Amino acid sequence: LLYYAHQLREQGKSAAEIAEAVSKIKSRVRTSFVIDTLDYLHKGGRCSGMAKVIGTLLSLKPLIQVVDGKLVVAAKSRGKKNGLNTMINNFRVDWEANNVWTDRIMITHTVNMEEALYIHGKLLEMGVPKSSIVFSEAGCVICAHCGPKCIGILYLLKEDNR
Repeated sequence: LLYYAHQLREQGKSAAEIAEAVSKIKSRVRTSFVIDTLDYLHKGGRCSGMAKVIGTLLSLKPLIQVVDGKLVVAAKSRGKKNGLNTMINNFRVDWEANNVWTDRIMITHTVNMEEALYIHGKLLEMGVPKSSIVFSEAGCVICAHCGPKCIGILYLLKEDNR
């Protein structure tokens, strides 16, 4: 949303016009990420002690999505690679429907460039233009809630499909 707002500002739009335009597209933002460890979710009260123990024993990696401003567990995968592939396949559905705004697709991570490069390769295999993909390190809030090795894909849909 920030990139979009910046583009509008560069086009000379007023603050009110920018606020209105951003408000109209915020439901089209897709944010999903795979959590590497349940420790930080547990410490933050988002995961019970029992769920943490069972999830850790089964090597479950939750795929979290932001839906209407709330964090939702969209899937649970056994092992990190399966979690990454689930997240990539969710992106693929929107990509193959030609519904991804290609100006900016972000791969965001918390000290996890190796898996960020893995996702980057998969997106390139799908035909995503290299110039559209941006890497970013997550900020301190994400790090505090999700812990190290968390990784996500963020993008904007051309049309809301919910």
